[in-house]
Amino acid sequence: MNKKVESEAGTSLAEDTPRLARDYNDLELREIRLNAYPKGWLRNSEVLKLMELARQVDGQDIIEIGSWLGLSTVVLAHYAPLSTIYAVDPHNGWFSNIGEFWTNCRSYPNIVPIVATSKVARSLFDGFGKVGLVFIDGAHDFESAMHDIATYGALLPRLIAMHDVEPECPETGPRRALGMYQAIHPAFWSHPDRVDGLGVIRRLR
Repeated sequence: MNKKVESEAGTSLAEDTPRLARDYNDLELREIRLNAYPKGWLRNSEVLKLMELARQVDGQDIIEIGSWLGLSTVVLAHYAPLSTIYAVDPHNGWFSNIGEFWTNCRSYPNIVPIVATSKVARSLFDGFGKVGLVFIDGAHDFESAMHDIATYGALLPRLIAMHDVEPECPETGPRRALGMYQAIHPAFWSHPDRVDGLGVIRRLR
């Protein structure tokens, strides 16, 4: 297993709980780390950033593309309790486990799972009002990543976050898509801000 996952995901997250709770000054983080977090591919720094983004858009719709077992889904739902989290994932990959996803997310009534690909699900969001955040961690080839950021970016969310954009990541699709999308629309989206593998752009107008 990937070393990052062994050290920073799943049940071993409990080992980092005291330090993270102290650093973030949030006792809820201690509880959710020990008891609630499913396994996932996010580093601790990325979890903290996602918590920050969720709080910034609380009360506005959040669209998540790629949920796997629900780590990011739970983070978004917990720290944006007034938002509805639309979790888009076909749950059909070789490592998918939709039963575990349901179990992990069932305590959060603000999670709305959409079992579909991002392409199929996109039309469901036509006419949406205020979208606060689109978090993209779906297919990592360039064509898919570019489709996701371009078509969901057209919803004009306040924030777009894309995972696995760090230079060290062997899958270059998300990094290229995020950079290209911002470069095409420099007056509309801020230059990407990155925390490890989580890249964020903000709508400027």
